Amino acid sequence: SPPKNSGEWGISVYVMNTEEQEIQTFPDDSPQQGESVVNLTRVGSRSLISKAFYLKDKARLRIVAQGEGRNGKMRDYSWIVDVNTGEKVWEMEYQHTIHAGGARKNRLIDEVIQLPSGVYMVYFKTNASHAYGDWNSKPPTDPSQWGIALYPFDRKMHPGAVRQYDGLSNLEAVICRLVGDKDNLEKQKTFTLRRATTIHVYGLGEGMSDEMYDYGWIENLQTREVVWIMDYGSTRWAGGARKNRVVAEQIILPAGEYVLHYTTDDSHSQRKWNAPPPNDPSNYGITLIKVKEE
Repeated sequence: SPPKNSGEWGISVYVMNTEEQEIQTFPDDSPQQGESVVNLTRVGSRSLISKAFYLKDKARLRIVAQGEGRNGKMRDYSWIVDVNTGEKVWEMEYQHTIHAGGARKNRLIDEVIQLPSGVYMVYFKTNASHAYGDWNSKPPTDPSQWGIALYPFDRKMHPGAVRQYDGLSNLEAVICRLVGDKDNLEKQKTFTLRRATTIHVYGLGEGMSDEMYDYGWIENLQTREVVWIMDYGSTRWAGGARKNRVVAEQIILPAGEYVLHYTTDDSHSQRKWNAPPPNDPSNYGITLIKVKEE
């Protein structure tokens, strides 16, 4: 025999005090796994993975991430960096997570954020143990989701409004790019501008006490004049160790041939950091991006 109030078979959640709590509901037809903007899941131990994406217009994105956290601190976690500024715009913080099932250290975050148009890097980092395929205690309820996935929150988002990239090197607007992937590096690359161009310079390097050790500069190929340099005064802290520096600025270069240079000293680079890396380690170096004309 059914219960007296059979129409209520199921579950309902009510807010006891609406003045003290903020409730956000998701649409019944929330996006499925195959529709993700970025999907970095099934992440194993000792990993640092990333993926870039471009938003044509501001948009709301749903973030679903699973990681490891204990005592108020995350061990396996994710963050998002705005490539236009080098700033961290979102991070998986312990106080915003809930239990993901299994061991209490399995943590889950499911929330919605709004981002303006621009290019973003999504990161997920794991430590030496307890990750997908290498659990040292009970795994979460859905172990395959260890990592992060981003979904369009608004169903009406145009298909061309967001685009994925494996890295900034695949971004159509990139004019030239040099990555500081090892110590004692001397890299250079020539590029040509057919007309005066506004360029967004995005650079990460190492510097302390008003001096740069890993940095880049642009040289006019014909005159050998240095037309731009990553000096300490133009940089700010890039996250991680205080010596990690970032510059994000726009310059205008006349038509002509140029050489982009990047150099590193004998320590602290992508292959082996001797201190905590910056927020955006995969873009350690210099990237020149053409600014779209209005």
